[in-house]
Amino acid sequence: MERNGHNFADGCGYISSSLMNKIVKEYELVRCAAFQIRLGGAFKGVLQEHPDLPRDLILYRNSMKKFEPKGDKLELGVIRCATFSQGHLNRQII
Repeated sequence: MERNGHNFADGCGYISSSLMNKIVKEYELVRCAAFQIRLGGAFKGVLQEHPDLPRDLILYRNSMKKFEPKGDKLELGVIRCATFSQGHLNRQII
């Protein structure tokens, strides 16, 4: 969503399966559906797995870029891991 020249999208990008598996192993996480991340202090948002991406690749949206990155190497920080959860109907919905 763009308004007055500013992008207010949530910033959901994609991460390759191979890189997601490395992160799950490194952080000793349960299999995640998505990650809330910061990348080199320049990017922040959510990454979800995209099985068709080549090895070790991250695709980000422009709205995820908050600052110009410094240097060629960006450190990936995982803030939170989203997991699958069971949905339930309550009386209000039924």
